[in-house]
Amino acid sequence: MAALIKNATKFTVVGGAVYWSATQGVWGTCDEGAEVGRRLTKSVWLTTLEQTPKVETVQTNVFDQIAKNWNAGITFLFNGVANLPDLCKNYSSKIQETIKELASGQKSA
Repeated sequence: MAALIKNATKFTVVGGAVYWSATQGVWGTCDEGAEVGRRLTKSVWLTTLEQTPKVETVQTNVFDQIAKNWNAGITFLFNGVANLPDLCKNYSSKIQETIKELASGQKSA
């Protein structure tokens, strides 16, 4: 019996939503759908403005700081990529010297 009530409630809610949307014109032509969208946006926007308390905003330059950090990160990344061949060359020569020293016995591991 509980499953029957549960399913009947679901069908009622879905059926009501479909009926309401059909009466509003959602399932009509493109122009009718656009008009429904405009009405809905207008009503939601006005309700939101009425319910939103008036808050004073502080003018900050958050986006300027974000842009500076982003640019610094990109510069760091590309400088690292540009210097990568030199770093590889330096480390490979150090590795070769260390291997030669270990092979000749001059340096203990």
